[in-house]
Amino acid sequence: MSPLSLFKKLLKDKAGNLAMVTAFVIPTLALLGSLAVDFSAGMTARRELQAAADAASLAVSTAYTNGEINQTNLEAIAKRYFLANAQKSGVNTDSLKFTVGVSGTSPKIVTMDVKATYPIMLSGLYGKGNWEVSAKTTSTIGAKTYYQVGFLLDVSGSMAIGATTKDIADLVTAVKCQFACHDPGNYNGGDKAAVAKSKGIKLKFDYVQSALNIFVDKLRPAALENPNYYKMGIFTFGTTFQTYQPLTTNMNDFDASAASVYLEPMIPFSCTTHNGFTNVSDAFTNIKPLMTNVGDGTAASKRKTYVVIITDGVQDLISNCGRRYSAAYATACSTLKAAGINVITVQTGYPQMNDGTYNNYVKPLLPTIETTLRACASNGDSYIHADDGPAIEAAIRKAFATIFGDIRINS
Repeated sequence: MSPLSLFKKLLKDKAGNLAMVTAFVIPTLALLGSLAVDFSAGMTARRELQAAADAASLAVSTAYTNGEINQTNLEAIAKRYFLANAQKSGVNTDSLKFTVGVSGTSPKIVTMDVKATYPIMLSGLYGKGNWEVSAKTTSTIGAKTYYQVGFLLDVSGSMAIGATTKDIADLVTAVKCQFACHDPGNYNGGDKAAVAKSKGIKLKFDYVQSALNIFVDKLRPAALENPNYYKMGIFTFGTTFQTYQPLTTNMNDFDASAASVYLEPMIPFSCTTHNGFTNVSDAFTNIKPLMTNVGDGTAASKRKTYVVIITDGVQDLISNCGRRYSAAYATACSTLKAAGINVITVQTGYPQMNDGTYNNYVKPLLPTIETTLRACASNGDSYIHADDGPAIEAAIRKAFATIFGDIRINS
């Protein structure tokens, strides 16, 4: 029988068709699945590689500013800090290739190119076991700049929603709650945030914590080279304002505070507290006198100063024993900027929800909130919208680049 006749027979044979389809579809699905895994892992490796390159580049810039001009020594500093930060990227560090170059006069530029390989699942099909990932950073070096950054964190119950659409759905299954589920005081059926954590469900604020750790990890190399140049603090607000971590040059203290800061407990209902609420205006007003020594960054007494507020932007107003929602905090924000403080606003959005309070009261206010937070930010690059948990981490990476604007990832 000719091949063509055999093919026609198989087409008429349903069992043959099924066998052919099965033989084609299953390997194809496996191939596509492996490709998706490899692509996702490769993108993660590239992001981590870039973060490590950023940290090393900032360390080189600081060392050069402090008088280190020897090319060999600068490359050693770059390699030391890059390797310290690249471990979690998954790349083969023994495949690391990078160059460090210093050029220009005023200002001077240090450029670092980094390449490394990442192991992939489909090595057999491709005939090789690795993909190459790369990053390039350019840093301006020269004048010494003193910084201070205050993180102003919304710790109210609305930051306790699920971090992603899946987390929201899992939270409903676990605790029958979508919106403002944090309840460690047992005033509304128990600590739902603790239940979420025990089941591996990530809340929006969990990503705020991890984002702070990302920020300090990127800054740590430069801070170690010259610890007095960088001060950071953590301030929280909800029902009340709190200085959680005063401005410090100790990155380890900041890291520990970032790991321990969490949502405020829900409090018993009253006409003045309403189980807890969010006062954004008070947050701006209260942090202003704590950000001292504001200036152009030319001295420790004249620090370039930033406030990074991370919030959904919903402000609660209580009157006549009732709650209403607003975005009326533009004046307080303007006062902060008038004092010479740069403001970066990170608006944490809401994944799709089917909650009555959210849909009836919060959702209609979101366009006004975005307009207010955009106007509150010092410039267009200083407003960042984060739709879900992973986007919060990306927003803090962008905030880092906005503050330390001498770092840019070019490719």
